[in-house]
Amino acid sequence: MRSYLDENVPIDVLRIGRSLGLDIESSHEAGNDALTDPRQLDCAAAQGRCLITINRDDFIRLTNEFASTDRAHAGVLIISHGNSQHAPRRVVEAIMRYVERRGSAPADYLCDFLRA
Repeated sequence: MRSYLDENVPIDVLRIGRSLGLDIESSHEAGNDALTDPRQLDCAAAQGRCLITINRDDFIRLTNEFASTDRAHAGVLIISHGNSQHAPRRVVEAIMRYVERRGSAPADYLCDFLRA
């Protein structure tokens, strides 16, 4: 699964994930940290990447808005704030388990939770 980390996910998730072979990009690298949440989702969708975030409420709402207007969306995975900040390796392991369970293809308008 091609993934895009929004600005709230620590850069260690990117570093660890890549070292384990995950295809991950980040808003940090792309210079997109100042973009709004809808623009972050647009950037991820344009690359066919599932956006990974800790921003649960906004991205659940945005998923519904994007789906209702047929706006491109390659999925959102939500992680708990505590796990993202204090255990980046657990987040990466949760991503890997998710990919094993669900496959690597993006799922339009998917909005799901990572169990770290």
